[in-house]
Amino acid sequence: MKIAKPSKPTIAAKPGQPAYSNLFVTSKPGKKLDCTLCYRLCTLEPGQKGPCGHRENADGRLRLTGHGEITCFIRDVIGFGGNPFASYKPNTPAVFIGGSRCTAACTFCSSGRAVHKPDALPKVTPTGEAPPHVAKYTEAGLGDLWYGPRGFLDPWFAVQSALAQGAMAITLGINEPLLTWEWSRDVARVAKENGLFVCVESNGFATTEAIEAIAPFVDAVDVGIKGSSDPEFYARRMRSPGGEVAALKAIETWARTDAHLIVGDLLAPPRMQDEAAFRESARRFYDHVLNVAGPVVDLLSTIILRPQATGGAVPGEPIVPLEQWPGVSDRMDEAEDLAHAAGLPFVRHYPRSLPCPCGADLLTNIDICKETLPRGQECRTMSGFCDRQRTLTNVTSDSKCVSCGRDVPVVPQTKAEQAEALRRIHNAVDDVFGDALPLGAALKLPDGVEQAERPVFPRSWTALSSTTGPHPASPGAST
Repeated sequence: MKIAKPSKPTIAAKPGQPAYSNLFVTSKPGKKLDCTLCYRLCTLEPGQKGPCGHRENADGRLRLTGHGEITCFIRDVIGFGGNPFASYKPNTPAVFIGGSRCTAACTFCSSGRAVHKPDALPKVTPTGEAPPHVAKYTEAGLGDLWYGPRGFLDPWFAVQSALAQGAMAITLGINEPLLTWEWSRDVARVAKENGLFVCVESNGFATTEAIEAIAPFVDAVDVGIKGSSDPEFYARRMRSPGGEVAALKAIETWARTDAHLIVGDLLAPPRMQDEAAFRESARRFYDHVLNVAGPVVDLLSTIILRPQATGGAVPGEPIVPLEQWPGVSDRMDEAEDLAHAAGLPFVRHYPRSLPCPCGADLLTNIDICKETLPRGQECRTMSGFCDRQRTLTNVTSDSKCVSCGRDVPVVPQTKAEQAEALRRIHNAVDDVFGDALPLGAALKLPDGVEQAERPVFPRSWTALSSTTGPHPASPGAST
């Protein structure tokens, strides 16, 4: 599939070779540089890197370490697994692209290896070839998928690879995509030029200038707030003192753009934040969200479940000891109560479960794996697209609840998008597994199941205590 090459990439750099930028930087006497990309506003001496590890003063020029370095390129479906964007065109086939390095330094990051120690990751092994005109800028072949190794991708080639996978959207995450602003903006711009949706997971540390410059190329954003924006939590657990001020400002900035806004509410469990600090911070945080974004906003409430690990969470570790679960569950329930009391009615715990105040389910999960997959076959959602589950929306095309008519923070697919998404998922499943269901079958409910029926979850999402490791796009993965 051919796509138009952008007229002028922000930066064209060969893998591993120096890349330089003149964006979000100001020169000072003595070859010093003021970096204005994130809230830290670092002044860099010659030879000094910022704490992000990405932006460096190279003799008075701003050098980008690891420009175009990617640690994840996988198939994804919006709203499936831990994907946080279920309220924006769920069921859309996508490619999830994860970068390296971050503007935060969270002690609990589940992508710590990619964020804190990317140079220790193995290099990706290409299985195909890139077109000659971009081969010198990329280390992967067309159609390559990986999670864990690192490799360099040209922005134009990243979009072409996404299209080759059948994607209709690109999600940027794992690291802080606005740290690698130059690469992320080029990917988003080329994606939009070729009809793809762009979703971004962000920790909110970028300056207003950086957000406003990339926002025209972003369709949906998840701004992840941690620890209820508690200043002590940001300073101690995220090693980012003052970061909560920037993150709260980012919610306000994104709310003024045309992007669909999801406010990620990554709660701290009792072992990381005492009850008094939680309540005080949560009340202040929810009041702020209401004031700057209004009541019709998708508040995605999750909680830090894994033990602290500098190198990131390890698949197979217990998510949380059973004896600690009652406190975790109670905190999530209390957060929901506090959000409702503040005037925020739309609180989403499980990524595909969003109730309307009228009692209707705005998102209904349909899962026909048991009825259609051969016995003993594992879930396919991590292997690629899946045609055995769907998210049905109880929402009109202009984002109103079908049951009560009120405005809701859900953007459904159009009928044309739904049909095209189903076709692409069907083709991808057939290519990989050879047993795709007939087109449209995944939209049909199993016998005896009513459309309004919800999955049986406790009030908090206790059913998600799997030990298989988080989806790389999960709300608390890194952003």
